[in-house]
Amino acid sequence: PDSLHYMNQTGQLNQYQSALMSIGGILLNYDSDHLIPAFGFGGIPNYMGIEQVCHCFHLNGGENPQCIGIQGLMDAYKFSLENVRLYGPTLFAPCIQMFTDFVAQNASSAAYHIMLILTDGDIHDMDETK
Repeated sequence: PDSLHYMNQTGQLNQYQSALMSIGGILLNYDSDHLIPAFGFGGIPNYMGIEQVCHCFHLNGGENPQCIGIQGLMDAYKFSLENVRLYGPTLFAPCIQMFTDFVAQNASSAAYHIMLILTDGDIHDMDETK
């Protein structure tokens, strides 16, 4: 219950869900396809068959990181909370690299992308992140 990721039984949004809804709702107005690539970091996903921390994974657990709209993003976040054991340290460079690679493979020259990182912890790879 003391985690910012805690999901209570009343259906009230936790702080991460509130941030995703608020910021995502604004940004989605500028996104014509409403596809949101979403990545998680700092956890051990039980669906990947590994027992070591993964510093970047598809939030939805699928082969493709894209979620359809805000509801798809919220569903992916919930899936991740139910299927990923949170674990440190917090490393951003692997997710920045995966996002950059995804954009390079999927973007047209007329597109722009925004990477939003939500965290409450220390960054343990600041030099690599920069």
